[in-house]
Amino acid sequence: MNTAPSELSSSILFFTLSLIPINILRYPALVLAAISVVVYSIYRNPPSARLIQVNDVIVVVDGILTRAKVECMRDHLLLVEYEARLLRTKLSASKIRSYLLELRAMSWKHSLQNGMTISRNLAKCERELRDIQTSLLLLIESAYQRKLAENLDLNPQIVDGFSSFGLSARLLQVAAVCKG
Repeated sequence: MNTAPSELSSSILFFTLSLIPINILRYPALVLAAISVVVYSIYRNPPSARLIQVNDVIVVVDGILTRAKVECMRDHLLLVEYEARLLRTKLSASKIRSYLLELRAMSWKHSLQNGMTISRNLAKCERELRDIQTSLLLLIESAYQRKLAENLDLNPQIVDGFSSFGLSARLLQVAAVCKG
């Protein structure tokens, strides 16, 4: 998803650099372009917007965890572990939110200095949430497959029950019910 804009910006950057005739001006232009790309990316996706996305994912993962608790009662210890990881991630997101609120009152220099730390912490939360979500969905899917396998094991017994009763007799009964 993010590869197309970065490829486009690098193409534009190299095209612009090729238009600059003197080699001495290319390097300052390259630095200026890199700084502008970084500033643009920060402006386009500020930490507060990323935190909103993290909170939205937390709500989704919380719903998946609730579903997993209903469908995967066998794996209680594993669910407890995922719930603890989710709670730790919620705590991290809350700490980031508090820190962002504190940064509003501070100078822009202080905000700029701590921007990378906030960004790394947000990336860590996003990674952890993706991992928890994937693990829970796999757990739910394995429970579903286990249920299907159990049903498949029961299915031959049902078919055997019909054959012992006599399929033709059963069809006659069904036909009589439909006419009646």
